[in-house]
Amino acid sequence: MKKAFMAIAAVTALTGSLVFGQADVAEAAKAKYITIAQAKNIAIKAVGGKVVDVDFEGGKYAHYEVDVRTAKEAIELEVNAVSGKAKVTERKALKQQGSVISKDKAVQIAKNKLGGKGTLVKAKLDSDDGVRYYDIELRVGKAEYEFEINAVSGKIMKYERD
Repeated sequence: MKKAFMAIAAVTALTGSLVFGQADVAEAAKAKYITIAQAKNIAIKAVGGKVVDVDFEGGKYAHYEVDVRTAKEAIELEVNAVSGKAKVTERKALKQQGSVISKDKAVQIAKNKLGGKGTLVKAKLDSDDGVRYYDIELRVGKAEYEFEINAVSGKIMKYERD
């Protein structure tokens, strides 16, 4: 008798957790809310990229949490389940990928910014938050110039005169 009661209680608990776990999904399926497919399309139109995950959050402010990846960012959006309005809640830069330009190329980019002039003081490959860059110092006369040049794109990220 005790074993039968325990078995019934276990089945009831499992069934209840499955039913209540699906409550948010069932709520999202109601006609007054946009569909998951619509939420994905809205997110892609807002930021581009590819949807990697979607979760529905019910309640007073029913919305979809949509995770999107672009070539450069991981982006989280909230898409209002009633109005379809999208709002970016988090953006995170992805680590750079690609081959690194040579140190000589980075120095030449810095010199070009100075009209082809400059004596090399320092050129060092460095990294900050997954972004690789060349830390370059050039001297023209008594003035020193500091550069941070993106090691993948060759873009000047920082330029200062001391």
